[in-house]
Amino acid sequence: FGRFYKDSEMVVMTACGVRPEQLLKSVAILATIIALTVGYLALFFAPWAEDKSSELLDQAGARTEIEGITPGQFNQFDDDGPVVYVEDYDPDKKKLMDVFVQYRMQGQQMQLTARTAYESKDKKTGARYLVLLDGYRYEGNPGHPNYRIIKFKEHGIRIRNREVVASTRPRYAIPTTTLLASDSPGDVAELQWRLAMPLSTLLLGLLAVPLSKTSPRKGRFGGLFLGIMIYVVYNNLLTMARSSLSKGDIPGFVGTWWVHLLLVLLLVVIFKGQQRMRGPRRSVRAAA
Repeated sequence: FGRFYKDSEMVVMTACGVRPEQLLKSVAILATIIALTVGYLALFFAPWAEDKSSELLDQAGARTEIEGITPGQFNQFDDDGPVVYVEDYDPDKKKLMDVFVQYRMQGQQMQLTARTAYESKDKKTGARYLVLLDGYRYEGNPGHPNYRIIKFKEHGIRIRNREVVASTRPRYAIPTTTLLASDSPGDVAELQWRLAMPLSTLLLGLLAVPLSKTSPRKGRFGGLFLGIMIYVVYNNLLTMARSSLSKGDIPGFVGTWWVHLLLVLLLVVIFKGQQRMRGPRRSVRAAA
C-alpha cells in the first residue's frame, strides 16, 4: 500500500472507484485467515506441543541408557540397582569397554568383569538388560566354601526401569479447555494472553491500511515509525495487563480486553480522520 501511494497508483485506483473501505475489507479477509491460524497454534497446538515435550523429557529421565554412564566413575542405575564401572565407552558401537559390575541377587553379593558390554531390550516385554561379553562372575565372599568364580561368554543383568513421574507442567502447557474451566487469576491471564495473539494479528493487520497512507514526497515508509511505536506501546500494555491480571489486581472481565479496545478506538480515529475531507472554499466578493 505504501508503494501504491508513492507511485500515485492509489490515486488512480480511487479515481476508478476503489474506496478505502474496500481495501480495509480485503485486508480484513486476509488478516482473519492468518488470525485463525495463529489462534489455532496459540490455543491448541502450542500447549499440546509443550505438554508432549515435557512428557518425552519425563520418559527419557526414567529410561536407563548406557550413554549416560561416565567412564572412569562408578555409576548406579537406580537406588538398589547394579553399580557399574567402565574404562571407556564407544559411542559408534554403543559398547562399554573393560566393565566391572557389582549387584545383589537373592541376598548374595555378585561381582562381574567383562571385556565389553552393551544394552539390550526385549521387544516383547520391553525389559532392559545389560549384556556382558567374555568375562568372569564372582559369587559369594572370598574364603568361604560357597565362593565361586565362573567364566562366561555372555551374561545378562536385568536393569529395572525407573517409574515415569510426571513433572510439574508450566502454565503455558495447560490445555485451553482446562483454562476455560478455571477461575484462577493465573489461568485466566494465560487464557486471555492466548486469545490476544489472534486478536492482535487481526487488529494490527487492519491498522496497516490507514498507516500506509502517505504522499509521494514522503516515501512508502512514511507511517512505519508510527506503526512501530504503536506496536511497542500495545505490546507493553498487554504484558502489563497480563501481569496485573495474574496477580489478581484487576478483575477478569477487564483483563487485557481494555488494551484491545484502545487499539480499536485508535484504528477508528485514524481511519475516520483520513476520511474526513474538507469541501471547497467559497469566496464571496463584495460588488464594488
